[in-house]
Amino acid sequence: MFEHARQVGLDRARNLPSFVADELAKRWTARQNDPALQLLDTIESEVTFKGNEPMRQNIRINGKPSKKPGDPVNWTSDFGVELKQVFGIECPNTFEFEGRQELRGQQVLVYRFSSPADGCSGWVVWNGKRYIPAQKGRILIDEPTGNLLQYEEEATKYSPGFSIVSWKETI
Repeated sequence: MFEHARQVGLDRARNLPSFVADELAKRWTARQNDPALQLLDTIESEVTFKGNEPMRQNIRINGKPSKKPGDPVNWTSDFGVELKQVFGIECPNTFEFEGRQELRGQQVLVYRFSSPADGCSGWVVWNGKRYIPAQKGRILIDEPTGNLLQYEEEATKYSPGFSIVSWKETI
């Protein structure tokens, strides 16, 4: 079933139609000495996909228009990009079947995945250097169709002195 889901995901990534969507991302933060999450900001944008390349416009951070270079919008997710990062044959990911679970009233297959540092997962830039942290997570797949319904990732092994200690997202 996993290989079927891989093929469905890669086919979808290759044939992603052009579209425009409204995107809402909320970023949360916590201090190492106080793990309670606090809302950092809310980012709204209009994201246009042509093929599988996203372009954002009409960006608002905490309700205020923003067009400054370096704004945190490049830290938000890009729908469809994760399909290639998770399912790409060239990506050094490992997978383990976890079992079945209910997602929004539907039974799904759940696989755990792990991606090493410098793998195919998303990257961040710190002090002018691009960094790809090791990641782990889960993918939830519709069994009959092989469609990826939910993607969860967590990165926790950043270089010492890095401004990020951990990163979690669910798409």
